[in-house]
Amino acid sequence: MAIINAQDVNSPEDLRRPGSSCFIKMSQVSVEALRQAFLDPDSRIRLSSDPPPEPHAEFLSLTWEGGFLDGTLLHFNPNLNVLVGGRGTGKSTVIESLRYVLALEALGEEARNAHDGVVRQVLRSGTKVSCW
Repeated sequence: MAIINAQDVNSPEDLRRPGSSCFIKMSQVSVEALRQAFLDPDSRIRLSSDPPPEPHAEFLSLTWEGGFLDGTLLHFNPNLNVLVGGRGTGKSTVIESLRYVLALEALGEEARNAHDGVVRQVLRSGTKVSCW
């Protein structure tokens, strides 16, 4: 478990002061322990004044059967996911598929038209989208 002990650091701005420091307590000193201190949401390094993270839903993967992305399995990273690609590679399809699976309404007329277009022309009738 990693714990921050920051008696002289009470805010991110305090880290700019010369001589400011913080200590990370680990059960075993290693690079892996430090890495885990940044990854584990229960013990993630944070200011002692910050509230503990709230429970939240997490997407593990998204799959398509049929349509433009037929047979595609997309695994999500628990830390950060970025969609990068050229025009027509499926970035909007991924976003609109998530919106479709979660039954979320698109906000605004332009977003509704984009969503409806992806559902009609890319996902098409009979495409199965699954999210875990």
